[in-house]
Amino acid sequence: MPDRVSITRRMPSHAVGEVTRSVAMTVGSDSTTTPRRADASGRCLEVPGRSLDLLEPETASNIDVGLQYAGDRVALSGTWYAIDFENRIFYLGPQTPAGPNYLIPGGGAYFNAGGIDTSGVELSATVQMPRRTSFYTAVTFNDSAYLGSGDPLVDASQGIVAGTDVTGVPNRLWVVSLDRSGPLGAGVTAKYTSPRRVSLRSDWYADAYWLVDAYVSFSGEALSELLRSTEFSIVANNLFDKAYLSAITENATWLGAPRTISMTATVSF
Repeated sequence: MPDRVSITRRMPSHAVGEVTRSVAMTVGSDSTTTPRRADASGRCLEVPGRSLDLLEPETASNIDVGLQYAGDRVALSGTWYAIDFENRIFYLGPQTPAGPNYLIPGGGAYFNAGGIDTSGVELSATVQMPRRTSFYTAVTFNDSAYLGSGDPLVDASQGIVAGTDVTGVPNRLWVVSLDRSGPLGAGVTAKYTSPRRVSLRSDWYADAYWLVDAYVSFSGEALSELLRSTEFSIVANNLFDKAYLSAITENATWLGAPRTISMTATVSF
């Protein structure tokens, strides 16, 4: 299990603004990002003779400042956030120009190198309209960039250029939603995702895209008194069957789901 230390400070609950700061230090057991435990002889269980004494914990520092307003028909909120991820742990093998030892087969070592610097603003608004209709919108302006290790050979071995965009993280997100509640309900949501970087070693960016989802729901009572405890709904995701790239990791991506339509029936007892 990872070891974690967390420090949180929060303003009183009656304050309109809120500030939260936390520091978490974690050393996990996933061999792809963090080393395993050393045995009693001080040797790493994965490769003999590897010392972990010089490693520092991966550290994430988070700050959030928010404001909220709630009226009879309008609710507004805004949040500024900053996330500083440092001391990223990765394995550097001897086959790279920055490798620590070319002579020992299977040699290499774990390093702390760079991290990710993220900051942004989130804004949202909800408006209650006549006839049980509500309008919601939210927009996010985000800036995430890699931090270099200070050693160009180490950065090059990982394919990282300091100051470049983090793969899979969009700079802009925008959601617009219109909903109607009641015995006959319906809603439509449109979400915009800005271009996202895919490849560490080139300027390959996935295209921006819009996705539209919609639903219709109605109470069984509108059909028959016997169905008064039943609710039916039809949901369409990716209504216009938009082709897009969904999940993105470093140098890899997956196709998004095509249009899907489902129907559900809920019975209350």
